[in-house]
Parts: sequence; C-alpha cells; structure tokens
Amino acid sequence: MNKEKLKNFAQQVKADLLGVADIKRFNGIIAQHHPKSILPEAKSVLVIGKRVARGALRGVEEGTQFSLYNLYGYQWLNNRILASITYKIAEFLEDNGYEAVPMPNIPVDVPPMGIPVKKGKPAPNVIVDIEDAAIREDAAIRAGLGEYGYCGLFQDSVNMDIAVYFSRKILVQGSGFSLL
Repeated sequence: MNKEKLKNFAQQVKADLLGVADIKRFNGIIAQHHPKSILPEAKSVLVIGKRVARGALRGVEEGTQFSLYNLYGYQWLNNRILASITYKIAEFLEDNGYEAVPMPNIPVDVPPMGIPVKKGKPAPNVIVDIEDAAIREDAAIRAGLGEYGYCGLFQDSVNMDIAVYFSRKILVQGSGFSLL
C-alpha cells in the first residue's frame, strides 16, 4: 500500500494523526495485551488520533462550563467521532486487499471477560493499548506519534504544548503492507 494514499484517505475522513507501528515493536508484551492474540497474522498496528478541540477545554479553564469537555473532549470524541473515523479507515484497508481489525479504546484496567478458549491462549477480551505505568508506552508511542505529558495525557510530537489526543488502533495483516 502506498503511504500517501492511506494518509490522504485518513485526512479525508478527518483523522488528525496516523502512525504505523511494526508488530515487532510489541515484542515482550504479554499475550493479554499483544496484537497477535487478536490477529495472529498482524504485520502492523495503525494508530489513529483525533485532537481535543481547544474550545472544549475553555469552560473548564474559566471554571464556568464543565460538561462541554465531557461531551466534545471525551465521550463523543472517543466513542462516536473517533470510532467512526477508525471504522472508515478499516473499510478502506479492506477495500484495498488487507485484513483490518478496528479496535476500541478500552482502559487497560478492564479485567479479562471469560476463560481462555484454548490452552495457552489469553482470556477474552484482549486489550491492545497497553499502558505500562513504569514506562508509559502504548501503541501511539510505538507508532512514533508522541509521548505522555506531565498531566498523564498523550500529546503529539508536533504540537506538544496545545494538543491532547485520543487514539484508536487498527491491526493490519497482508503481504506487502508496510508504511514504515
């Protein structure tokens, strides 16, 4: 796949960030958080980011309006807007011959929900966006998109002073898929 073609499509569907992490960057991650536990043939993990609009934070700063951030800076941004963008990019990848698994942004502290279906397999549900408290590294950092700020929120590497992002992942497999 042509990197520019994917980037252009991501921009068309209003993704603010797009990064690719080679599956090798997840070496050493336990099966309960490893992308290959979901898609054993995974070659890459795409990370899609959407910024929190500056205005969604303004009322909080002024101490006068707190619900705007909860809706537009967190709930709707993460669970509606970013989910839709992620799904559109997954469809685009599949339309171009790749298998793509869109992933939700589930907190890592959600426990497994069930028992392993086979000996040696992790329990459902595997959560890919691992967040190691000691090293503060997740899929977005592995994809080279930024780092965690002092407040504990992910910030992109271009606009470190102003932009806070939520991200989603897509696991991709297919011969010849490499945007690195």
